[in-house]
Amino acid sequence: MDVAWAAVAAGVAGAMVGGAATYFGPTRAQKRALAASSAERAAVRREEALRCVAEVRSEAQAWLTYLMQVLFDGAQGRFPDLPSFDEKAACLRSAFERPLARLLAHHMDAFYGAFAREMRAVDQHVREIVMDQDTVMASAYIRQTDSFGSHFSQRAVVTARWTDDVINGRWSDENPLRGTTFDPGRR
Repeated sequence: MDVAWAAVAAGVAGAMVGGAATYFGPTRAQKRALAASSAERAAVRREEALRCVAEVRSEAQAWLTYLMQVLFDGAQGRFPDLPSFDEKAACLRSAFERPLARLLAHHMDAFYGAFAREMRAVDQHVREIVMDQDTVMASAYIRQTDSFGSHFSQRAVVTARWTDDVINGRWSDENPLRGTTFDPGRR
């Protein structure tokens, strides 16, 4: 009889081990699969954020180049008419703001950040110069910004910081413009 009980106990223990393996084996595999798919999703989101930052950099370059050219031409007395300027500047601004808006999905609130505000302020300042057809102010702004060199270099600094933040999986609330000419606290 002791052998029979031992056989029953072994059968019950074997059933419990088999049941546990049947339950926990797929659960562990699912957890590994979820971790792998989570890592894949994070990599896809990081790539999308990097594409957005690269697009911001490119569109900022196009917008600043246009504003610079308007001032260079204006310093020579060849200002565009205001409606033409507004149309072209609005198109470039929209192209710049689209990737900024997409960065919000990556918890990167750059749309209302200091860099975007400063880009809009530069556009507004150039618009006022165009509106007044002021060759002296156009020349002065070109000199003040070192032929827009300060704007172009700060665009590069800010977007390089954003790229570093995306690659390293962080986005800080710290002002990425700190120490640059775009830093609002600098004025």
